[in-house]
Amino acid sequence: MDYINFAISLFIFLIVVYLYKNKSSFGNKKSKFGETVYIATMKGCPHCKPIIEMKNKGAFNMEQNVVMLDAEKNQKEINDLSKKGIVIEGYPTIVTASNKVFEGPREEAKIKEFIRQNK
Repeated sequence: MDYINFAISLFIFLIVVYLYKNKSSFGNKKSKFGETVYIATMKGCPHCKPIIEMKNKGAFNMEQNVVMLDAEKNQKEINDLSKKGIVIEGYPTIVTASNKVFEGPREEAKIKEFIRQNK
């Protein structure tokens, strides 16, 4: 009987440790890759074209905390972000999960710097 109680206690302890170490899955804005950065673009938007071209050539492939959002294809996700207080009002928008908006020039090096600063 003591072994069963010990096994149950150990199991509960391991669950608590796991949940504590992986609290990003419970509403935390940071993943193990850093704070999520959303890049929202819209097809046909002349201001979005350079960012879409960067994405198409793989500029953000190695950035594991980046989520690309297309205004037409990802409208549900954009609406869900709005409900969380992350409002995408225009395109392109580059914003973190804590609502920090990228204000710099739409240049690959500057965007990547912003992404890395939010890791």
